[in-house]
Amino acid sequence: PLSKETLLTVATVGGTVFSSVFSLFGALSVLAAVLLIFLIFVMLAAERRSEIGMARAIGTQRRQVVQMFVTEGMVYSLVAAAIGVLVGIGVTFAMTSFIGQLFNNLSGQVNPQAAGLFGVTFSISWQSVVISYCLGVILTFAVITISSWRVSRMNIVSAIRDLPDRGAGQRRTLLHGIWVWAFPALLAAGGVALLVREAPGGWLGLVLLAVTLLLAGLMLIAGRTLEGRVSPQRVERAVYTAIGLGLLLLWALPWHRWLAQIAPDLFDYTPLQLPLLFLLGGPLTVTGAIMVIMVNADFLARLFSSLLGFVPSLRPVLKTAIAYSLNSRFRTGMTMLLFAMIMATVVVMAVVIDATQGMIDT
Repeated sequence: PLSKETLLTVATVGGTVFSSVFSLFGALSVLAAVLLIFLIFVMLAAERRSEIGMARAIGTQRRQVVQMFVTEGMVYSLVAAAIGVLVGIGVTFAMTSFIGQLFNNLSGQVNPQAAGLFGVTFSISWQSVVISYCLGVILTFAVITISSWRVSRMNIVSAIRDLPDRGAGQRRTLLHGIWVWAFPALLAAGGVALLVREAPGGWLGLVLLAVTLLLAGLMLIAGRTLEGRVSPQRVERAVYTAIGLGLLLLWALPWHRWLAQIAPDLFDYTPLQLPLLFLLGGPLTVTGAIMVIMVNADFLARLFSSLLGFVPSLRPVLKTAIAYSLNSRFRTGMTMLLFAMIMATVVVMAVVIDATQGMIDT
């Protein structure tokens, strides 16, 4: 028979692994939900674009448009959050019942005397329910506010005619001029501060995050410096291509494994930071890839058309589909990012389930 100390150690390790896995799933699901909410409000604004443009033409202020979207979104949020909490409680009850029965059956097959050793029971704290509801509403409010501010930036004439915006909302005010320089400077300064703090023996995930912030800040500053000297399209393509490739280089490669072999004393390589590396690296890798694709979409579209355009019946279909996608690159990129995050979450869940099943079988 196993000693009490061994059972406690196994239970602690198992609890830590399960909590890390479920926390990772939860974080990826929350990120996908945030992207979905943002995309929904961008789509709502695109549907009402002509209406909002006419409202702006007769005197409606931009802040009033933001207030309108925020009010509508909060009505959705308050009702949907309550429904989500109730459904979550029901799903949790079903999951605990299933997991408890599964553990009891497995332990009984291994050792009949261990049947019923693992007791998984349903427990609920109304304080946690209230906190979850409030956090959901607050997070949704923040996302709605940001998306409402984003969609309120429009050219009134283009909106009324339902044409793509060209330089919408680019009023060169003093506040705008300060912000376009202050934001990349803050990114670079934050990256330097985090790098100085974590570089001597710190966590590798935070070091990579510091380099990411520093790269984004410096590239945005370089882009602002080149404004007026080079065409805006070339500046945008060069800046965001460099940021996207940098994200892929930093987060898609196994730096944790390589640096642990080359310089084992340079950073902290404990397994506890692996969930952090995955949580940061997954979304940032996907973001970098989509960023590179979207800013170079013209070249990729021509390449795709040349490869598949030899079929005469496909030429008009390809041109129409590509033109519609490139009409709003931001919306297309957000849609691709949402789909990519959902697929990444599904793949991670499938891998974890298969690995767990393999451990049980062995």
